[in-house]
Amino acid sequence: MRDAETIAREFKTGMRSLLDMAGLACTHYETSSPIVSDWADDLYRRLCSPVDLTLIDYREIQCLAQLYDSDGRDPKDRWEQPNCAANRVYKLLARLGRDTTGMAGF
Repeated sequence: MRDAETIAREFKTGMRSLLDMAGLACTHYETSSPIVSDWADDLYRRLCSPVDLTLIDYREIQCLAQLYDSDGRDPKDRWEQPNCAANRVYKLLARLGRDTTGMAGF
């Protein structure tokens, strides 16, 4: 079994990676898919707040990971197409029971 210090260090690295990925997604989709950008920004803010960490669902982390595919393709083509990304976020919000009133496609 690994020691607590190693586990804690890896956990902090993972949290930093989540923050970085949410920030990248927010910036990448800022003009091409505002709903994705807004959701990623909201997720980033909740990840930064110790109070709001309990409000993060695992499905949101999974959705964030699915927006960027690191399978070795050209780095410019790794981000999910904006319309598909927006659809992914809309469906996520609906599954989480969040209000999607006024969002395109709902």
